[in-house]
Amino acid sequence: MMQIPDAAIGAVIAATITALISLLGLIISKEVKVSEFRQKWTDDLRSELAELVSHILFIALRYDTKKTGETDSDVFLELKSEYLAINKVVTQIRLRLNPDEPANESILSAIQDSEELISSPGLDLEALDDVEKRLVTAAQASLKKEWRRIKSGEPIYRIARLMLIAVLGAGVLAVLATLVIQWHVF
Repeated sequence: MMQIPDAAIGAVIAATITALISLLGLIISKEVKVSEFRQKWTDDLRSELAELVSHILFIALRYDTKKTGETDSDVFLELKSEYLAINKVVTQIRLRLNPDEPANESILSAIQDSEELISSPGLDLEALDDVEKRLVTAAQASLKKEWRRIKSGEPIYRIARLMLIAVLGAGVLAVLATLVIQWHVF
């Protein structure tokens, strides 16, 4: 039977460990980039939701301070740019959110309700305030969930990190075992 030299076995093991560490480094760097994109996504969503709420509150305030003799049509024409801004930001939010995720369903539902309220005659300010609070609460829950996901990392990142720790631990154990066997250090 052919005997493989110890140096060859050591070289193969070293090459395998090096390849594994390189692969893990690649996985980790990719997952870090995904987390960066996810963070930007949440920052943009937060900004868009804040913009939406500010436009809605502006409209509510204007209707609340309607002067005697002013009709809803007069106020609507005055606020036309606000309505257009709302339409734009709502579209951006809808394109950003996955409607199949339960956390997003409540956000989208609150947005739909607010759109219906601000487009109906005789704006119900109390109902609009309730919808706005519901929207903010739903958004906070969704953003908190995303933050936890960003903080802990993607699943493949967590697995790769554990594998890297295991490989490094095995390497340290191998070095210690070699020291013990070769030089009776311990």
